[in-house]
Amino acid sequence: MQIYKRTMFSLIKGIVATPFTALVTFMIAQIFLSVPVSAILGIIAGLVLAYLTIFSENISFRLNDNGRFYYFKNGKLQNEFELSKYKIGYYRKTESGFLGNVDIDLKLVDSEGEETSIDAGPLGASQFDKMFEQMEKFAIKDIEVLNTEKK
Repeated sequence: MQIYKRTMFSLIKGIVATPFTALVTFMIAQIFLSVPVSAILGIIAGLVLAYLTIFSENISFRLNDNGRFYYFKNGKLQNEFELSKYKIGYYRKTESGFLGNVDIDLKLVDSEGEETSIDAGPLGASQFDKMFEQMEKFAIKDIEVLNTEKK
């Protein structure tokens, strides 16, 4: 069984960005609003980003040796797939810059054409590539190119 979790870099990046976001929100709001209201907006922005970083991006995937694929969010099972019944693909967008954000959406399409999309960005590009390579061994071999534009 292989387990793939979000990278520590993804977590640290979010934690570092939280106070920066709060400060920028405060500074911009201060131009238009009073200092106390601006401070409250900055704190709210920081708390929202902290929540998203710690809880929303807390994902993991498990891939069994028999091709069963599990998606967990905050430790709770969200979806389970038998990969032999799915075509797989992904959409990836890499942003240049200091942090080099990677947006990865894993796509699973069943035999009836029902598409499931999972945000796999917190895994990071290299860990996602390893996971996808293992998934390809179990997925339907007639892999077709899936929609590469994000909806």
